[in-house]
Amino acid sequence: MPTHPPPSLEDRILDLTGRPPLDETRARLAAFRLGLLVHVTAVAVNWWTRTSPFEPPLAVRCVLAGGLLACTLAALRPGWGRRATGAASALVAAEVVLRLPTTANHELLGLLALLALTVFGRDDADDPRLAMAGLRWLLVIVCTWAGLQKLLSGAWLHGEFLAFEIATSERFAVVFRYLMPAEEWMTLRGLAERLPGAGPYRLQAPLALAAAWAAWLGELGLPPLLLWERTRRFGVVALLGLFAAIEVGARELAFGGLFVQLTLLFWPGHPRRATLAFIVAAYVGGVAFTLGTR
Repeated sequence: MPTHPPPSLEDRILDLTGRPPLDETRARLAAFRLGLLVHVTAVAVNWWTRTSPFEPPLAVRCVLAGGLLACTLAALRPGWGRRATGAASALVAAEVVLRLPTTANHELLGLLALLALTVFGRDDADDPRLAMAGLRWLLVIVCTWAGLQKLLSGAWLHGEFLAFEIATSERFAVVFRYLMPAEEWMTLRGLAERLPGAGPYRLQAPLALAAAWAAWLGELGLPPLLLWERTRRFGVVALLGLFAAIEVGARELAFGGLFVQLTLLFWPGHPRRATLAFIVAAYVGGVAFTLGTR
């Protein structure tokens, strides 16, 4: 009987994220490609509306936003997906460089996802698997690293980061006023108006402190669940719940939208058109809201 060589270490690492059937892999990558292009286009349009004097000229931002919109439309044409992704990678790379040193983390993550699709997204037997595994590992690594950074910074163990945000940011203050006594909330809100050195910026309310711990514990503990088939579905649902809870306070559509799309790559089965339609509609609505309020 013929014997097959044992899988290499690289194959075993790639297979930790699952090995879906080839047709399912291609369908998921095609849906993710379109969602990712919509994402980077929405980010560029939002950048186009900024009025900060430190931003590049408006004409440059318009060219980048228009180019990414053209890439998104081109990806709808059969056989043009990889070329559209490659062109989008160049445009997003230019955007990342132009925004230095204030480039957002999600812009770098989006660029890495585009490059993965461009380099490994060919229509042959091996490349779809490599692209899928690379994108899945990208989520696991980035999410775990985010949780580790929160832990090592020490600003989440007593809720210092969130306490500062409550004191200085309306979006966090609105949410956390329901998670802590009114007296503590008012004290934190008053710290922002005092002289430097006022504090300490720490949370005392159990629910508020639990929210701070849930953020870094979730980012550290949930990604490994995606690497085991028996816990993969639960891990996807739990991570989506975590991102939704974070976005209630953070309200960062770009960050949340990209992480949701990457997380959905782990859900078994062919992608549903309704899910993709909802993602596209969410970005369109977010852009419309941004344009309407600027």
